[in-house]
Amino acid sequence: MWCGAHTAPFASFSSRNPSSRRPKPQRNPHEGYSRLCGAENTREKRALRRAGIRRGNSLPEGEIDAIVTAIELDIISITITIIFIIITAITTAGHRHRCSNLGIAMNEVRKKLFSISLSGKAAHWYKLLDNGDSLEWDDIVPRFYSKFYPPSEIHKDRNRIYNFWPHDGESIAQAWGRLKSLMLKCPIHELPGNVIIDNFYARLSFQDKTLLDTSCSGSFTRNKEEFKRDLLDRIQENTEGWENDKDRESGIIYDYKCIEAFMDTDKFRNMSATYGLDSQVAANLYKAFASHYELPKKNFDKYHEPYKDKIDSSINKCVVVETADRVIPEAY
Repeated sequence: MWCGAHTAPFASFSSRNPSSRRPKPQRNPHEGYSRLCGAENTREKRALRRAGIRRGNSLPEGEIDAIVTAIELDIISITITIIFIIITAITTAGHRHRCSNLGIAMNEVRKKLFSISLSGKAAHWYKLLDNGDSLEWDDIVPRFYSKFYPPSEIHKDRNRIYNFWPHDGESIAQAWGRLKSLMLKCPIHELPGNVIIDNFYARLSFQDKTLLDTSCSGSFTRNKEEFKRDLLDRIQENTEGWENDKDRESGIIYDYKCIEAFMDTDKFRNMSATYGLDSQVAANLYKAFASHYELPKKNFDKYHEPYKDKIDSSINKCVVVETADRVIPEAY
């Protein structure tokens, strides 16, 4: 009764004014359902169901594709978030305890993250491993290093770490950050940490050594390795946080254009990599050599080798000299 009492006026109104009603588009009531049944994969079906595609409901094709794309992006973002949470749990303190509580072995987490992080030749190499899924993490690491990080490259990077030298005008924070980048590049350098830090201190300027000694109440090198590393990290963090090195210019001061030109060649880079020469040390040696022989600091390319006379030996010929008897004039 309630429905009839309220729907009758609308029916009579529409009958009295047929032109005022908008024509409804012809729509298949099962269009959305057929689209749902014809979805290519389960992911698209789920997207359509979430969007409310049921029997009698339909959406344009463009809106359906947009919904599917949005769902796929959500899945990717969720996956990245999960990976980030796992990495954070691994790298923070107490990660072993957390993983054990979750029932996840530490090496299994490393192995899973390692496999999904590979691309290109590395990914192809991992797929071709014999029983790669059954290999332990401790077996995968040495195989990966032997394939993509040969001993010759390890030797070169180890030399760069051991022979590290701060650049001209470089602060403690800048130099320490550069050294840490070298150590991160070669995680298996096998050099004692205390030796690396003491070498770093020994090659600093007098002012920087005094700053470190003052921070340690007298002597920087007499402290333990953990304390020295923590102090350098805090100096770097404070310097970067307050932007103390914002306008600071650092780098190698060549003084001589010929030295700068030579150190920018592949010949010097190959020699530096072979012998583990630090660029700053090499520049200091070259400057001492150039100063000793008073080489020009600029316009070095205008000089040339001394001119040498060359004699063409092919021009030489044998000259024959003939003498004749003197003719004495007769008397008249």
